Amino acid sequence: MGKGKQILLNKKVQRENLEENMVKYWFAQSTDGLMIYNKERAFLEVNEKGAEMFGLSPSEMIGKTLKELLRDHAARFDVYVEEALIKKREVSVVHDVVSSGEIKFYDCIYTPILNPNGDAIGVGVISRNVTRREYERSSLNDVLSDEYLKCVKHLQNLVIKIKKRKTGEIVFLFSEGIIAHVLRITTDRVFGKTAKEVFQPDVAELVEEHFQKSFTGKVVYFELTLYGLIFNTTLSPIIKDGKVVEVLGFITDITKRKNIEKKLRETEEKYQLLVKLSPEPIMVQREGKILYINPAGVKMLGVQDKNELIGTSIFKFVHPDFHERLKVRQKQLEDKGDPDVLEAKVIRLDGQLVDVEVTSSPITYMDKPAILSIIRDITVRKRAEEALQKSEAKYRLIADNMSDLIIVLDVNGVVQYASPSHKTILGFSPEMYEGNSAFDMVHPEDIPYIKEKFAEMIINKSPTRVEFRYKHVNGGWITVEVIGTPVVNEQGEVEQVLVVGRDVTEQRKTEELLRKSEKLAVVGELAAGVAHEIRNPLTSIKGFLQFLKPHTDDKKYFDLMLSEIDRIESIINEFLLLAKPHTVKFTENDLSVLLTDIMTLMEPQMSLRNIQIELDIEPELPSIYCERNQLKQVFINIIKNAMEAMPEGGHIRIQCRRYGNEKIMLRFIDEGCGIPKERLSKLGEPFYTMKEKGTGLGLMVCYKIIENHKGKIEIESEEGKGTTVNILLPIQRS
Repeated sequence: MGKGKQILLNKKVQRENLEENMVKYWFAQSTDGLMIYNKERAFLEVNEKGAEMFGLSPSEMIGKTLKELLRDHAARFDVYVEEALIKKREVSVVHDVVSSGEIKFYDCIYTPILNPNGDAIGVGVISRNVTRREYERSSLNDVLSDEYLKCVKHLQNLVIKIKKRKTGEIVFLFSEGIIAHVLRITTDRVFGKTAKEVFQPDVAELVEEHFQKSFTGKVVYFELTLYGLIFNTTLSPIIKDGKVVEVLGFITDITKRKNIEKKLRETEEKYQLLVKLSPEPIMVQREGKILYINPAGVKMLGVQDKNELIGTSIFKFVHPDFHERLKVRQKQLEDKGDPDVLEAKVIRLDGQLVDVEVTSSPITYMDKPAILSIIRDITVRKRAEEALQKSEAKYRLIADNMSDLIIVLDVNGVVQYASPSHKTILGFSPEMYEGNSAFDMVHPEDIPYIKEKFAEMIINKSPTRVEFRYKHVNGGWITVEVIGTPVVNEQGEVEQVLVVGRDVTEQRKTEELLRKSEKLAVVGELAAGVAHEIRNPLTSIKGFLQFLKPHTDDKKYFDLMLSEIDRIESIINEFLLLAKPHTVKFTENDLSVLLTDIMTLMEPQMSLRNIQIELDIEPELPSIYCERNQLKQVFINIIKNAMEAMPEGGHIRIQCRRYGNEKIMLRFIDEGCGIPKERLSKLGEPFYTMKEKGTGLGLMVCYKIIENHKGKIEIESEEGKGTTVNILLPIQRS
């Protein structure tokens, strides 16, 4: 072992010896009895004072159990050792023992000794001889009945009894009650002690002073602060034969009450200051008479001194128009007690009217019911509201009577306002739009574009113009042109969007018709030129070919050339129809006969193409006025288009029905390949064709002929399912 380690070990042994000697010295010199039991209830250590309780010496007790020492009397001590060991808690008890023929009392505290793991390995006992105290208490208990003691011990208050000794010292005889236990000044702790022995010096001096006063024969009242608590103390002298023999004291904990009083006082001061400094008038009145009014109220009424108002009727300052309403309101407040808000007009002392909003509530003022009113001057607000109402009424009158659509949206596109013109133009009431998304009524194909433009407008904070299709109550769509204008607040953020729109459906149709008319005009001019410049030389060529044909052996080339010339002539004829209008003679014709003739004419071609045509004609159809050959050309053209759409053959159905009283509807229904949706709108335009060898004039000629007959053509088609051509013709020519 190294020298350093040996030195450390020696020091440790010395320290342990020193600690052991100190403990032994404390055991030997302590004025209290000290004993240590092990788990087997045998004594490990006992000092002289501890052994004294049993009338033995320490050497007689160490190493032995109570049972060995006391035999049958051991159980009354063992039970407390057992409780301290098992329950691991301190136990306090007063033992009475017989020693040298006298009964003695020992106040003992049993404390468990725990190892680092928390296990009880023994019990330490501190004992103190309290024989004198117990005899004095016994003499007091002779005076007080058991029932009285039980009652006093459970009182919330503290009951004390003090006595003045011959020496002049005032000592406690009795101290019980719940407060006594809280303050640890129960009888067993303070009996026979003076105030200086019980309390801290600063408190003891005050208590002693009042104790002395009480023995002069007067009832003494004082407040005592102890351990942060406040107590109200009453000392009542007990007088016999003209002398104060004892003093009975009652001590009550008033801490809570004092704290409440303090808070109430602070709150009252705070609210008094708030009321006084409030910029809004505050008034207290009872039965219509002013009891209190703050400086702001005095100023509002135009009075110099508030004393001029105290006791004055509130009706003196209220406009007569509001008297009845105020009386009803006063009654409601008195009966129901619910807070109420009223708008009225107040008349200042100088006669000026002030618009006010009065909030009233019942209160207790000076121990009697009253009404507290907070008055707010709303004159400026009222003027602003009136101006706003006039402005709103003016602009609403404009909005409600405009033919344009007006909508106010939030930044999410939700409608906040829709003008009555929606009902006129779209057929839906404004309520149908308000609270719902404006995009709900937009054509599905237009929604992505509209949402994109709306988002751009919000981001850029600038107006935008768009055109889209909007739903009509009849299930159709109308074209609207709208201008959206973002409404920006003071922070530069978009709060709302104002949208103004108009129905441009007819305008767009007119523009389309105008565009087509311009095309037709160009085609007409071209047709006139073609007729003049091409038809005459073509007639000469055709004549010479017919002349030469009989003089040649190979006639197939002549037939081919003549066929192509015929085709050129047919194109020229179509051109001529588009040229300057020429006189057409309308005659009465039977459509059923006309359609039957067409069927007979086209039967060979249909047979070759494996196509079947079904005629479905309503019986007893009226005749119509028309140009027979032109209608025949239209019907043949439509049937040819249907046949060409079914190269593998198929079925064509022709329906002819009365449509109302003045029109006839013809429907040509095929089972062809159909027409793409985006191309339907272009049908009938000059030179627009879907055929490889088409001229784009046939359908345009059909449109022109039907238009000249005051009729209408509509084409419906779906790719892969077929096409339906609807022709509407008037029965009588207008």
